[in-house]
Amino acid sequence: MAGAKAEIASIRLPHDVCVAYGAPANEEAGESVQRDRSISEADLRQRVAEGGRIQRVVVVEVPVTADYVAWARLSCFQDYRLLAMRKYEGARTWSDFRTLRRAFSGWGYAGPVTVYPEGHPRLACLGLTTRD
Repeated sequence: MAGAKAEIASIRLPHDVCVAYGAPANEEAGESVQRDRSISEADLRQRVAEGGRIQRVVVVEVPVTADYVAWARLSCFQDYRLLAMRKYEGARTWSDFRTLRRAFSGWGYAGPVTVYPEGHPRLACLGLTTRD
């Protein structure tokens, strides 16, 4: 084995299957929130009134404060949006899960709400974080 050369086989990797999300230039509601991936409650209501649907809700439980932070996937966006109280503010938090559930019911969402503790590996797979 001392004189044998190691052969390196070339491996073809598949092309990227992920497509980066680019917000359309005509996007109005939710675009002026502090972070690009946030949407204010008012803008969420506007999108639903315009015919958009909330497709999925993922909630992150923050253990330090015992609060809940909600991410919603809307039919008019390709990714999850962090729910903010108002434009230019941080994440909207709830201290009571029932109140959070009632809020989403009021916006027409009757589906399941998935809750993960902060730092759960599934959140990284979904591209969600509670950190700025």
